[in-house]
Amino acid sequence: SSGQVSHLSTQRIFGKPGYIDQIILNDNQASQLTDGFALGITLLVSLTGRGAVGLLNACDDALEEPDTAEGIAAADAGWSAAQAEELARLVVGLALVKKKKRMPLAEALPRLEALAEAAEAEIPSLAGAAAAELDGEARQCDFCWSAPRSVRFACGHALYCEACVPRVLARDTNCPTCRQPALPIAAIGTQVAEQATFVYQPPTRAVPHLPPP
Repeated sequence: SSGQVSHLSTQRIFGKPGYIDQIILNDNQASQLTDGFALGITLLVSLTGRGAVGLLNACDDALEEPDTAEGIAAADAGWSAAQAEELARLVVGLALVKKKKRMPLAEALPRLEALAEAAEAEIPSLAGAAAAELDGEARQCDFCWSAPRSVRFACGHALYCEACVPRVLARDTNCPTCRQPALPIAAIGTQVAEQATFVYQPPTRAVPHLPPP
């Protein structure tokens, strides 16, 4: 809607070299597009095993023809040709094309989730090992690191314990991972720590509200 905020303007620029979008440098504007650029660079770093600075230019040929992306994949990373191609297409959509043609995060994240799920299906032993690890040790809150994650946001991500969520949401009501609205809370309880970090939430799902701190 017209009342939604599309970007934030800033006079102070923070970020790691190689991950800062030109939109921020030129326009002093941070948005989902600039978050998507950083994600795209992160995917390219993961694919190639190389540093972020100058990486887009160094991989320009492969990114122009994503079906050749296996040629820039790190030899010890184990990326298949199909995985390398999909990662390259995500990088192009998030970080290489012009602003008006950028891929929205809402489109990129499900594709990335599907890529991860397909990889787990191809290597069931690794998926089983990860599940066993989760059974033995609940993942810890990203804020305090002293309690299990116990709250799932409306977007589907679970990052924090119940005690820390009010402090996080007081600063920003968008999920720090996908920048989608975190409210209303989708789930609360110890079972959240035993589930995947991201669990798809149907749009019509009825959700409980987080009790006041």
